[in-house]
Amino acid sequence: MAHYLACRNLLFREVAKTQTTAPIWKEITVNTGGSDSTLQDIKVSNTSGGYAYQDSTQPNSAASNRFIYWRTTGDILELVEQSLDYNLIGSHVRYRFQDTPLLGGTSVHEHQGKVYILVTTVASVHRLVFPHPNKIPKPETVCYRFGEDSKALSIFADASLTSAQDSRNFHMVNPGGSLTSQLYCAATCLDSDGQAMFAFSTSLGSILLFCMPTIEKPGEVTRFELCHSSMMQRIWSGLVPNIIKGSSETAEKTLSMVMDAVDDEVFIFCVCKDHKLRWWSTKTQECLMVFNLLDLTRNKQHPHLPSIGAPGHSVRKVSAGDHVFPSLCVHLSFSDCNQFCFIESSFNDGRYQLHHIGSIFGPSEDLTDFCLTGDRLLTLWSSSSGEPIARIALFPSDQTAAKEWTDVILQPPETADLWIPNYRDPRDVYMEKIFYPGCFSTQDIVRALNVYKRSVHVRQDTVSLISLKEEVTNTVETEIRNAAMEYQLDEDEYCQLQLEHWTKFYSCCVQYQEVDSKCLGLFVDEQSGLICCIRKNHLTYFCPCDIVEELYIGDGNTEAAVALLNAVECRAEGHMVTDVLHVFKCMQLIAGDISEDLGSQLEYEASVTLDLEQAAGSLVDSCLALNDLLIDNIKSHLENVIDLVNAVRVISAHLNLSTLQLDSLDLNDSSRLLSQIDWGQLFASNCATSVIIAHMEHFVCTRLNATRDLLLLLLIAMKCGDQAHCGSGQCWSLQINLMPQVILNFRCYLVLKWVMSTVALPSPANTVEFNLTQLAALDISEATAQTPVYTPHIGSGQPSLTLAELFLRGIGGLQVRTTLINSKMLNEEVPTLWINSLIPIIKILAKLLWPDSFSFLFPEFLVGHCQYLHLQEYVRMLSSWCPKNEHSRKFLLGQAYLYFNEPYKAAQSFVEAAEGLNNGEPFLVRKLLQINDDMNIPMMEVNYYLKVINQFEHFQHPHIVISLAEEAICIASESDPNIATLYLKVFKYHLELGHYEKAYNAMVTNPDPSSCKDCLRQLLNVLCDRKQLNILVRFPYNNLQEEVVSILKNRARSVDLSSHNYYDLLFSIHISRNSYRAAGNVMYEQGLRLGQELPGVRGLQRQVQCYLAAMHALRLAKPEYAWVVKPIPNRLTHPAPEEGTSPKHYLDGEEKIETDAPKRQLQIVTIEDLEKEYLLVDARLRLIKKDADLMIASGPAIQPDEMIGILVSVGLFDRAIIICKAYDLPLNPVFENLALRCVTLSLCESDSGDENITENAWQWLKENEISQVLTTKVCSASDQAWLLLKTYLSKYEEPNARYHRCTAIKLLSHNYQLPTWFVNPYKTLDVAELIRLYISFDKLEEAVAVTLEYLDAVLGTLQGQDNHLYRLKGYIINKPFSLWIPLTSIDQIFVTLQEENHNSRYKELHDLLMTSVNTYKRKVMELTQFVNSQCTVQS
Repeated sequence: MAHYLACRNLLFREVAKTQTTAPIWKEITVNTGGSDSTLQDIKVSNTSGGYAYQDSTQPNSAASNRFIYWRTTGDILELVEQSLDYNLIGSHVRYRFQDTPLLGGTSVHEHQGKVYILVTTVASVHRLVFPHPNKIPKPETVCYRFGEDSKALSIFADASLTSAQDSRNFHMVNPGGSLTSQLYCAATCLDSDGQAMFAFSTSLGSILLFCMPTIEKPGEVTRFELCHSSMMQRIWSGLVPNIIKGSSETAEKTLSMVMDAVDDEVFIFCVCKDHKLRWWSTKTQECLMVFNLLDLTRNKQHPHLPSIGAPGHSVRKVSAGDHVFPSLCVHLSFSDCNQFCFIESSFNDGRYQLHHIGSIFGPSEDLTDFCLTGDRLLTLWSSSSGEPIARIALFPSDQTAAKEWTDVILQPPETADLWIPNYRDPRDVYMEKIFYPGCFSTQDIVRALNVYKRSVHVRQDTVSLISLKEEVTNTVETEIRNAAMEYQLDEDEYCQLQLEHWTKFYSCCVQYQEVDSKCLGLFVDEQSGLICCIRKNHLTYFCPCDIVEELYIGDGNTEAAVALLNAVECRAEGHMVTDVLHVFKCMQLIAGDISEDLGSQLEYEASVTLDLEQAAGSLVDSCLALNDLLIDNIKSHLENVIDLVNAVRVISAHLNLSTLQLDSLDLNDSSRLLSQIDWGQLFASNCATSVIIAHMEHFVCTRLNATRDLLLLLLIAMKCGDQAHCGSGQCWSLQINLMPQVILNFRCYLVLKWVMSTVALPSPANTVEFNLTQLAALDISEATAQTPVYTPHIGSGQPSLTLAELFLRGIGGLQVRTTLINSKMLNEEVPTLWINSLIPIIKILAKLLWPDSFSFLFPEFLVGHCQYLHLQEYVRMLSSWCPKNEHSRKFLLGQAYLYFNEPYKAAQSFVEAAEGLNNGEPFLVRKLLQINDDMNIPMMEVNYYLKVINQFEHFQHPHIVISLAEEAICIASESDPNIATLYLKVFKYHLELGHYEKAYNAMVTNPDPSSCKDCLRQLLNVLCDRKQLNILVRFPYNNLQEEVVSILKNRARSVDLSSHNYYDLLFSIHISRNSYRAAGNVMYEQGLRLGQELPGVRGLQRQVQCYLAAMHALRLAKPEYAWVVKPIPNRLTHPAPEEGTSPKHYLDGEEKIETDAPKRQLQIVTIEDLEKEYLLVDARLRLIKKDADLMIASGPAIQPDEMIGILVSVGLFDRAIIICKAYDLPLNPVFENLALRCVTLSLCESDSGDENITENAWQWLKENEISQVLTTKVCSASDQAWLLLKTYLSKYEEPNARYHRCTAIKLLSHNYQLPTWFVNPYKTLDVAELIRLYISFDKLEEAVAVTLEYLDAVLGTLQGQDNHLYRLKGYIINKPFSLWIPLTSIDQIFVTLQEENHNSRYKELHDLLMTSVNTYKRKVMELTQFVNSQCTVQS
């Protein structure tokens, strides 16, 4: 602290930040083996202390800004390790030395990579060993990696009972139990070899010294006794140790002692009861020197005893600095006075010497503790009423005399009464205060709750804040209701009752906090300048005050006034210093007359009114001006001010933080710089940030009050005028030039106070994720949401944080460290890093939060942490008076409105924020739009609107998107590349809302052809999906008609036919344009795809409809255009590669390139071809309806001959005949199957067979053409079947009788007699074939009968008779005549009949046939002769 404190700043403030949640203690109980009989009467005082690591100021060390402090209470030792850079895990450990009180003298040492804590009790000595922080892996997490909580393991994380009770680290002071004298005090030390030294003072004046060997070289603990004696006394001491001589105290009894290791020797410095300082050597076990401390007092001797309640004389070691031997500070305590003596030890000319440097006389209070640095004495006192007092004084030296004491501004205890504004509910005010971050611990609240409820049940301290808040509220409200049950209360009475109960509960919390806040001792780190006060339940910090605090709160320090003038680059002339001091004195007078109520009232009016000068003037007129004594005192001080205007200007300029010069870097540079120089975690722990914010709260409140009082002073000076030596010219200058700046400062500090006191709202996980998505739409999430802290979630039980602390733990802390590094402060070897950088850190942080500056980091931070409710309040507070970043704040306000689902307010805010682009606000231009080069304003505005539109698109507000896009179109120039995007937005959301006309207009207005085509494609798809086909066809499309057809065609070919049907739409469009061939082509293509892609009845039905529509369309076209094309796949066949060669590469490795690409072939399809395909599909559909066979429905296309076979198998003979005719196929399958069915039905009816066959027959008969010939009887199914067969034969028989033949074969093969109606036509067509069939199927009788009948008919023709049955004409003379008979068949009949001549019937038939044949031959011969004769005659 030499560099900082040696200058001027002697004013410190205690900063207390109560830990809201109770720490987790590791409990270890050590059994020392002490005897209860000897220990029960021993009383020891509580002690405390601290230790900072040797390299605590090294940035690359794990021990940087890290220290240990401890407290002893009875037999309990509490050890806590604290870090200002990292959050330590497992840093609290509590040792209980069972029934063995601790004697004091606890010390901490570093040696060979370990940390040793030496502990003494009244019965034992202990060496606690822990790993050094440098030996614990340093955490990789640093604060320039946002979103991570930096944690490190404490050296106490692995503390265990096993290590504490290790025999190498533990020794009994008196294992035999023969202790007869009391041990009064103790001291410990570690020598250069690592041996632990323990020294005890006894009531007999001797010193017991225990030497514990190192862990590496274990051995027995040795004990020595140091005492004053002559030669005979030494012999007597050797024979009878002093420890067993008796218990009477001697004058040589040691009251306090310290140990120090110098080179390889350890020295003990003792302050004894006889007011002498004794210097002992542990090496020689001799007293090196005795120094009479009474010689340092004023009267050279002081027989008075120490004052009651004081600890007596005590000694502390001062840092040796450049000296080999330590310096000492001895506190001499007497009943009437006390003083601090500074003594320097040395070794000169072979003699040990003690030299008195100087003394400081202390106040009349009782000293609690004191500690020292290189040039400062820090003391802690207790007043007669028990209140703690801390004071600091400079060391006296040979050159300087001791200066007077300077009081430290200690944290005042909380008052039981709170000021409740008229517009606030007492419950809300008290709940905010009780659960304000760092105000009360949960332990205090829980204990107060138990007392308030008069509950004997001991609650757990580890309770979540949410449940604790609910329980406190319910408990107090229940008490209020119980108190108000018996009578009716009006509003005022109820408010008073409510105030009483809440005050009662709050007072319980305050009382427990006072108990936990008892001061135990001081601790100072000389390297970093850290000063701490160890209290019963927490640790507080002594922080240096700002210049304004010194002048405003102190007694008027000339050095501080000079420093203030230098800070604003004003020459510290004689009258300027005194002027500033007088002005601050006037401000102090005003502050003493302003109550808390009046100050809060003015702050409230400043937040709601625009005319703050008028509000302050009302306060002056109504309150201050009525105090004549105040006005007179102010006038007397103002009379001594030579230049009031300049004095006020200097103070106002210093209070204005916007003039603070900070060299800031962007986030990326900050992260890189911090990572390079190992200061990324500087003061980044939760502890450090809490202390900085707590100190900053005092900084802001003090400056706010100072600014307020300066404003009131200006009004009083202008009101008094000449009476205060303030002429009209000065009044005018104050009114015009300085009053606006003072008012601006007051408003800014009021905003800072709001930031410091406002608790951050909890953010649920889904809200955080939603916020990140929202920021991602703006493409600023990386910069805005960077944070290493975890915002407490609802129900998580984690402590709440204020906005300022949350900001400092996140991006604010990063910028603060960056600015410190950039200012070269951390690059220099500053011996007191903490105390020298604390005020600059606070000023830098305040600068970042200062509303009237160009920094916009804090509003961005609010957005990144989902603090939208606080963001609205922040914008409201600044909206009426802060023009800087005005439009940027409106933009973020729009974000807040969006978050709270108020889209129209958000849109209005976004539109108003666009004006900030004209002013070039950095957030809008560089952060939001990310524009670094010059760009014209209209183009920037268009880019801005696109960003905003993305937000509303994300939140699904199409109406607002349309309005914003239309407004941007009006702004944009014709050459703007984003104008097409804006039209696209308008089109998209008009289309989404169903505004088809407006969407179409936006599409055709779009200047970009490619965007226009995209919009057209989207328009067509949406209209088709929504079945708005009438609207689709109604649009003119102008030059886009071909594009419409192309889009629909491509769409039709790319979508699934089962869900979309664009072909019908294309068909309608082509028909409306009289493009019949194109319409037919579309429907034919759809039919082909349906056959391939959509199996089943539905697909076949649609395919039939498509073919019919195609045929109708082609019939409407001109004959020469009545055709469509059908693609035919052409598959090239490649020769197989030779064995051992690659099909893809040549022998040299070169890839083979396909030179013969398959060429697409097309086939012309006419109406006739289309009809054929239609018949097959229609037949397939009929088959499915008749028999739902999956193979038929989903199988591949069926060939015509296969289809005919399937049709006749199910009885669809008509359809089969139609297909046969269309494809020129024979009807044999039809007649054969029908003949078989007729035989089956006839046999079934003759045998009275299965009725199901008959019923099935009627079903398939209905599917075919049945003769309409009327009959007199009811026809059976077989009759109808035979009739159908007869009809088909009569209709479709060919001249060669092919169908009679196949039918006869089928009937005869089933041994069925050919019907007469069948035989007769057959005789007419081909009687010879009929006879052959009879012969083939062994029907001899029928063959003979037909032969005889035919021969008779032939004989008749020879006689000139016609025969219609066989189509024979009678013979006419002189006419050519040809006649033939089936002689071969007749011969076959004869042969067969002859073989069966044993059968009388066949013999008879043989004879008849022979007779008929002979007759025929005879007649032919006669006729032949007659013809020949006629020919001869004629010749």
